[in-house]
Amino acid sequence: MIDSKEEDVSKKIVKYPWLFKGAYATYIGTNQMKPAPGDFVATVKIDVEDIDLANNRVKLGVSTSMVQRIWKLTKKFGEKKIDGWINIGERMLPSATPVKLESEYEGFINVRGIGVRKCYIRQLLDMHPRKNIVSGAELDFWDKEFNWPLQSIIMFQYKTKTPESVWANALTGALNDMSKIIKALDDDPSKTYDNLFKRSENMVLRDASIILNITETNIPGLKAP
Repeated sequence: MIDSKEEDVSKKIVKYPWLFKGAYATYIGTNQMKPAPGDFVATVKIDVEDIDLANNRVKLGVSTSMVQRIWKLTKKFGEKKIDGWINIGERMLPSATPVKLESEYEGFINVRGIGVRKCYIRQLLDMHPRKNIVSGAELDFWDKEFNWPLQSIIMFQYKTKTPESVWANALTGALNDMSKIIKALDDDPSKTYDNLFKRSENMVLRDASIILNITETNIPGLKAP
C-alpha cells in the first residue's frame, strides 16, 4: 500500500514537468543603461542538479553573468554560480545575498515565445549584505501551473556615483509604477513590458532595469511553440 507521503510526491512529479535531473532554462535580457555606452546583457541559467524525493526537495543551481558590449568590445561585470536545496513546490531560488519578499500576488503576463500565462508575481528586495538598505529589486513571474519562473525583471544601481538616498527614492517610485503597469497589463495581457518601460518617466524602469526572457529550455510545456 502506498502511504500518503509517497502519493503526494508522485502527484508533484506529474504536476511539475521540470522535476527531473538535468532540467534547465536559460534567460537573457538586454538594455541600454544610459548614459553608459553600449548595451548591458544579463544571462541567468537555472538547472535542476539533484532530486531528493524522500525529503521532498530539489537542488537548484543558478548561474548569472553580466557583460557590457560596446561595439566589438565586451566587458565582464562578474559571473557567479550558487546552488542550494529547495523544498519542492516552494517559489524561491538559491541566493548569494540577503533577499526580502515584499509581496506576492497573481496576474497574467505575455511571455515572449510562450504566450499568455497566469503567474504568481513575487516582488523581491535585494538587501545590502552589510548595510540594512535596499540595493536593488526583482520581480519574478512564476508559472502558476508548473511552478517554474518564466520571466524576471531586475532593477539595480549601475551608476555608482548616485547617492543612496536618490537611488532608494527612484527605486521606490519604480516599484509603485511597476504595480500600475502590472494591473494595466492584467486587463490586456497581450501587451508586453518592453515598450512601456522605454516610455517610462522613471529612470529606474527606463535606464536601470532588464527584462529576462526564456531563450532556451528542455522543460516540456515551456518550450516555444
